[in-house]
Amino acid sequence: MLEQLPSNDPLRIDLYLDLATLKSYAGHLNKSMKWRQKASALKKQIQSISFSINKSKIPIGDKATVRELLPTDEQGNVLSDRNELTYIVHVFTGDKYGAGTDANVFLTIYGKSEDTGERELRQSKKNREKFERNQEDIFEIKAASLGKLKQIKIRHDDSN
Repeated sequence: MLEQLPSNDPLRIDLYLDLATLKSYAGHLNKSMKWRQKASALKKQIQSISFSINKSKIPIGDKATVRELLPTDEQGNVLSDRNELTYIVHVFTGDKYGAGTDANVFLTIYGKSEDTGERELRQSKKNREKFERNQEDIFEIKAASLGKLKQIKIRHDDSN
């Protein structure tokens, strides 16, 4: 089971401590101590992981309430095998009467490994007034790599 967990998974601490207890019951005190030392070292490693926002990378006026942060060490180096990507989303509003909306529109992108969570499509890169009839709007969604993209969910809150 240990081989199936990432090397910095907090569940490993519990497993190491359980193994230490079992070795102790079996009278193998040296082996018990080694498992406890592994648990202690991993606990220190996990406690030093932090999540920080590089404010210089946030556009001025950005009022997004969702930020996906990757774990970093004390020097700001990413401690994840996942990279942050910018997904470019094109929304085409139809050309039928009443096709546009002033409602708040939300999008979730689903990938092989995860999803973005619901994100509001706030500021079009192409138009000041978004979601107008017969119009294309472009949005950027920053998120950790989702793997191969599978589907999206788009909705609005029926406001306005």
